Amino acid sequence: MTAARLVPATLETARLCIRPVEAADLPALLVVNGDEAVTRHLPYPAWRHLDDARAWLDRIAGRAASGELLQCVIAERDGGGVVGSCLLFRLEPESARAELGYVLGRAHWGRGLMHEAMQAFVAHAFGACGLRRLDAVIDPRNAASARVLERLGFVREGLLRAHTRFKGELTDTALYGRLADDPPPAGRAPADALRSPQSLAAHAGPVSDAARRKEADHLHPVYRRWIEAAPYAVLATVGPEGLDASPRGDPAPLVRVVDERTLWLPERRGNNRLDSVGNLVRDPRVALLFLVPGVGEALRVNGRAWVRTDPAVRAACATAEAEPAFVIEVRIERVYFQHERAARRAGLWAAGPRPAVPDAAAMLAALAATPPDGPGTAAPPRPAPGGDGR
Repeated sequence: MTAARLVPATLETARLCIRPVEAADLPALLVVNGDEAVTRHLPYPAWRHLDDARAWLDRIAGRAASGELLQCVIAERDGGGVVGSCLLFRLEPESARAELGYVLGRAHWGRGLMHEAMQAFVAHAFGACGLRRLDAVIDPRNAASARVLERLGFVREGLLRAHTRFKGELTDTALYGRLADDPPPAGRAPADALRSPQSLAAHAGPVSDAARRKEADHLHPVYRRWIEAAPYAVLATVGPEGLDASPRGDPAPLVRVVDERTLWLPERRGNNRLDSVGNLVRDPRVALLFLVPGVGEALRVNGRAWVRTDPAVRAACATAEAEPAFVIEVRIERVYFQHERAARRAGLWAAGPRPAVPDAAAMLAALAATPPDGPGTAAPPRPAPGGDGR
């Protein structure tokens, strides 16, 4: 196998040109990197002077000449000038692996330019450069950067909690990766798809005062009463294989309230797929939707969670029938209620005969006859938590 190398090139897309950086680009790059809104989640301070840009170019020149780094600018083809930059760095030639980075000027946000540029740049990395894997490391609060990666087919593979002291605070680090032979990402979004928080807010209008007031960062006594009456919840988690939402039910109270910021959710033995806890051992982000039969409102809890095995904790969540296999400890970050309109419109608690939908036995029989991925195919096995699926 030939070792990978970073090959300079000029790439063109419908609107953009991606090419190696030149000294003449520095004034435009100063505009991009001198904006604190742009560098807020990036691992360097905003540039203040053109000398900062020159010093940066001097620092990378040797690495670029030796093939350790490929630094490019992103420019509009219609003469609009430089709008951002991108790079491949931390090359490991024998492993055919490198890291991807990118930045876009604020004046050009919301136009889909970075996705367009990175489609071409990633294709170059896996093609002419011979890379097998690309990594990307971001601050998980940088939602725009995460969207770029996910649209490109990158998979979020991990979260390092309180990992880096960054601009005066400890921050988490999200790890993304994509392999050259990964399946292509989903098709292009519809033309009318909203692509930014700003466009969403403009379309939806302002948040009401009541919607803001109902949110708390702890379990208010009125919310505690609600949760202790709930026998059912939907548990949402996220992991490298994607998202998961799973029902949980027990005689009320489903969860044990430890204090105003902590819940214990028993994990009863079931089908042993371990989808939810398999996600949580790699990514602690969690959301819960609590329901009370006959009640239209729902209660939502967002936070972080850990899968606990302490015998005393498990015993505290035991029922007369059994002790849980695990206990999910949820540290509350946000809690708020959902209005009853959705349940009322759906007739969720209306009495009546069972609708004519298949039961579990009928669904299993149908799936056995025709695999869910279609005739003649089989779904790939889900990797075990901590494993690589081989």
